Amino acid sequence: MDLDTIKSAVTSILIAIGEDPEREGLRGTPRRIAEMYAEIFAGLTQDPRDVLRVGFEEGHEEMVIVKDIPFYSVCEHHLVPFFGKAHVGYIPNDGRVVGISKLARATEILARRPQLQERLTTQLAEAIMSAMEPEGVGVVVEAEHLCYDSQTEILTENGWRPFPELRLEKVAQVDPVTLESSFVRPQQWVHYDYSGPMHHFCSDEIDLLVTPDHRMLVQRAEEFRRGPGAWRFVAAKDLDPSASYVIPCRCSRSGEMRWHDRLALLAPEHRMIEHYEGTVYCVTVPTGALYVRRNGQTAVCGNCMTMRGVKKPGSQTVTSAMRGTFRRSAATRAEFMALIRNGH
Repeated sequence: MDLDTIKSAVTSILIAIGEDPEREGLRGTPRRIAEMYAEIFAGLTQDPRDVLRVGFEEGHEEMVIVKDIPFYSVCEHHLVPFFGKAHVGYIPNDGRVVGISKLARATEILARRPQLQERLTTQLAEAIMSAMEPEGVGVVVEAEHLCYDSQTEILTENGWRPFPELRLEKVAQVDPVTLESSFVRPQQWVHYDYSGPMHHFCSDEIDLLVTPDHRMLVQRAEEFRRGPGAWRFVAAKDLDPSASYVIPCRCSRSGEMRWHDRLALLAPEHRMIEHYEGTVYCVTVPTGALYVRRNGQTAVCGNCMTMRGVKKPGSQTVTSAMRGTFRRSAATRAEFMALIRNGH
């Protein structure tokens, strides 16, 4: 870590904003920030796999879960803090386990870097798979919101409801791997006033009006044609404006293999940006995807990264990563999610 360069850069910033770095209150600020950065970005020089390789034979072959691992990180887009909790579950291979503190330490190493929450979640799952070689691993990082306009409806156990009319009832969440739906009680429901651009996706098959950071569940059309692959969450503002995407517009039924009747093509001409003044509605669910409807057109949609940049009051974020058995087996995922939610 080059502390002298950091001190020089902070001094330049203070001058650029019109401050005097030599006045009494600021004289030590460049040094203090350099020391702070050395601590909060220490994970850049460390490999989480090193701490995870220190395991031992215990003969335990069932799921192991560590809940509520606290972490503190820095958003790479604005270099502002974000923090939360991670939940980790894995199934040992040949009975080999790792100490609970090692999972917390691996989380801390990955958090002490300029980060995005999606990347932190994925990196933690992949580090555990690489170092421990378990049968599978699941990682959930708390918590995230889904942000829609007031005309969007959400499927509940009592039928379709506009977001403003949502009550204390279960809503349909969607597994982003299998596209299968299940009803759960929302972890949180918030709304806030919004004035700014909204991305409108409109065709004969789809109609969505969402915030720019709202994550769409998509596959690129050219990749899908070569053979259906994994669905990816991409922020609405980050979609390639010249590319076409495939988006799920129906939930699947267990064991169903047909795709053509529940997919929509999202072409460049189907996208536009509109100014919006009004309330945005957000619902938190464990899988991070909901089954929604607007003007009669249904869609499976992803999450709005409210922890990027300045976090809106009362908003939270959830991301997940599943590998191995956790990705292949719906029963394993369901057991994991039920166990980490127990007591929440």
